[in-house]
Amino acid sequence: MNPYELLQIPMNAAPDQIMAAFRRVTEAAHPDLHPGDPNAAGWFYAIVDAYNILCDPVSRYELDTRLMSGERGYTYRSEDFRHSEGFQKYSADELLYVISSIRAKEEEAKTAARKYALSGLAWFVGGLAVTIISAMAGVGVLAWGAILFGGIEAVRGLAEYFKVGGRTAKVKDQFWFDYLNKSVTANTMPSAQQ
Repeated sequence: MNPYELLQIPMNAAPDQIMAAFRRVTEAAHPDLHPGDPNAAGWFYAIVDAYNILCDPVSRYELDTRLMSGERGYTYRSEDFRHSEGFQKYSADELLYVISSIRAKEEEAKTAARKYALSGLAWFVGGLAVTIISAMAGVGVLAWGAILFGGIEAVRGLAEYFKVGGRTAKVKDQFWFDYLNKSVTANTMPSAQQ
């Protein structure tokens, strides 16, 4: 499978299309999402390698030339291509670590927010139970404080839970922006197809 097929893009894809495809495919192929698949890590590394070939004008030109000459059935590796002077390869290990860390922090924050919401819900239900039981006993104790406190805390916890996703998305967007632009090379060399 050639790098274009791995990233699911056409040979004439623009650099921004390549970046977008790389982000989409690496997030979907991350080994954390496929714990039972022994080939997941290899697939992920192949995707990063494909991106290393396509984001560098020199290696992309060489790949396009090979593909246009009819070369098929070859496993394309970044090491098999010349790269532009100063080209900085993207590290699959770095990418694996950062994406895993972001997911772990997100899950940690969601767990804390769930606990917060459940604690508030417990106060709310407890206040209601005390109020209902006391009314049935004829005592008439209203546990408004517990009901109000519990309701507010439950809503805060749920709100925090839903905010976590938005904050995580911002962190991911910033990471991808920084990661994909760390060694931006102007695509001055046209592909062989153009």
